[in-house]
Amino acid sequence: LVLFRVLDLPVRIRCLYELLTSCMSGGAPVEKARAFMLKPLAAWVLPSHVPRIVLLDMDVALLRAPHELWANFDRFGDALLGLAREQSTMYTQHTSLARAYNGGVQLLELARMR
Repeated sequence: LVLFRVLDLPVRIRCLYELLTSCMSGGAPVEKARAFMLKPLAAWVLPSHVPRIVLLDMDVALLRAPHELWANFDRFGDALLGLAREQSTMYTQHTSLARAYNGGVQLLELARMR
C-alpha cells in the first residue's frame, strides 16, 4: 500500500498535475479527473524503488498471464513507455486514425522517466 498526497509531489509536477486535472474537467478539478490524471505522473507518485510498472485500467481483462505482458519490457530498448494497440474499432471508426492505442494498458519504465 502506497499512501499518496498531492502536496508531497515536487512543485513542478504538482503544477502539471493541477493543470492536467483542470483541463480534463473543463475548469475546476473534480475528483474523477484527479484520480485519472495520476497515471501520467506515476514516476513521481510511486516510490523510487519501483523501477517499472504495468498499469491497467480497471475495465481491462487479461486473456493471458500477466508475465507475458511484463516480458515486453525486454523489447523496450530506450523507450519510456509501451501502449497496447486498441482491440476495438470504436475509437478508429469515426476518425482518420489507421490504428489507435489503448491508454488503459501501459508499460512504464519509471526509473528512466525520473
